[in-house]
Amino acid sequence: MGKSTSLGRVEVVLTKPNGERIEVEVGENGMVYIDVETGEKCTMNVAERWTELTEERRQKASQFIKSIQQDLEGLLAC
Repeated sequence: MGKSTSLGRVEVVLTKPNGERIEVEVGENGMVYIDVETGEKCTMNVAERWTELTEERRQKASQFIKSIQQDLEGLLAC
């Protein structure tokens, strides 16, 4: 399996019931960014090259992103 992403640019923002905000972005530049914010404060910030992720993490990230894309497409088709 290749070490690059074919997902294009994807950005997902999740807000938990407690107000915590999680932003995940896969950029076309081969980077994966994860930011976690609680209130107005950033509590975690990670930037990692897609090629430096373990194979397991790449597979899980790809599966997660693809499932979100499919679910959204199905929701918008209704």
